[in-house]
Amino acid sequence: MVSPMISIARMVVLGIAALFSFVTIALAGHMRSVTGEFIVYDFENLSIAVAVLTIISVPVFLVVGFLRKGSWFTMNVVEVPVLGFLSILWLANGILYTEWDSVLYASLQCSSKRLSATGQTFCGEFRAVEALSFITWIALFGYAAATIVFCLIGKSRGNNVWLVDASAADYFTWNKNHGEPQYTGNTVPTQGTGQTMGAQYTGQQPQMGYVQPVVQQAPAAQGQMYPPQHSSGPPVHAQV
Repeated sequence: MVSPMISIARMVVLGIAALFSFVTIALAGHMRSVTGEFIVYDFENLSIAVAVLTIISVPVFLVVGFLRKGSWFTMNVVEVPVLGFLSILWLANGILYTEWDSVLYASLQCSSKRLSATGQTFCGEFRAVEALSFITWIALFGYAAATIVFCLIGKSRGNNVWLVDASAADYFTWNKNHGEPQYTGNTVPTQGTGQTMGAQYTGQQPQMGYVQPVVQQAPAAQGQMYPPQHSSGPPVHAQV
């Protein structure tokens, strides 16, 4: 149940980033048309550049993920750094707008009568892009940070998560083979050979030290003394 939730969250975050990028391009482009070609602010150019990069990257993640499963472009090891880099750009864009807000408007509201109709429109678009920049940064950065945490959890449980599609990675299931000793095959006998893999079987018991052999002597014949007695005299022959 966790993987579908992560896939849905991924689609929502990427969709928000793509949508806000289109809106940012439209608002920043209109602001440039209002100020004219002789007055071009740096925040307008940065907004358009960041939004274009996001539009190029984010839809590719979504489209490639649907058309080709297991593509290297949708792996966590690729997607997380790209989205993290985009989040930093959106944060820089939001900070730049905040600095210019204190210069252009200070404590003024966009509906202030001190601003003309064009100025009020420009102020509204300006603060809209400022808000969209911070929202997009939070969405992308939060997703990238959460994915890194999930990957660390999945890796600690023995799963392959970095080189897997971000929507198909298994982060929380314990791998049964994780932490077990690797099988070497040294104790499995081969069929019909009497040998073990990696070690020769001889069928003999190992000897610990030296064992003196025991010599058994033949039993004595019936009626004969053992050991035999030898007389010192000459042999006596029976008379027939």
